[in-house]
Amino acid sequence: MSDIGISEEVRQTMIGNCDAYKGAAAEVGMPWQVLMAIHHREGSGNPDQSIKNGFKPLCNSEDSTCPAEICVPGDTLLNDARCAMKILGDKAEMARGLGYEGDLTAPSDDFIKWVFYLYNGYTGETPDDRAYVMSRYPGSSINDSRPGTFTIYAKLVGRF
Repeated sequence: MSDIGISEEVRQTMIGNCDAYKGAAAEVGMPWQVLMAIHHREGSGNPDQSIKNGFKPLCNSEDSTCPAEICVPGDTLLNDARCAMKILGDKAEMARGLGYEGDLTAPSDDFIKWVFYLYNGYTGETPDDRAYVMSRYPGSSINDSRPGTFTIYAKLVGRF
């Protein structure tokens, strides 16, 4: 992962988070690598930082973006991952509404790029124009200080 700008220390932290990523993803049949990619971009994989917004602490049952039926009491990475999965599902629905067909259980590269892009906030560009999605992807001219969500996801699932 160092080839895309993820240090060994951060990689090890993210590996330590895998139970939470895998647990939440399994509940809805989504690839856990999606959560790991977002968590790195949002909070550098820090287990005390939110997957939804790395500048905030983990979600809890009082979090307005985290429905009570998803989060049980307690600030845990698994609860936060469940909240992020709910948001991802909503963004997948938005992508389909924009005409991009796909499913999060086995996402095509184009579909998951759009979901990541919408997760970060739609601005009228395309996912290929956004650092949040494509930074440090092989062949991309976008190279900010951190790898993009699709770059991390693609590396994790063996695309390069």
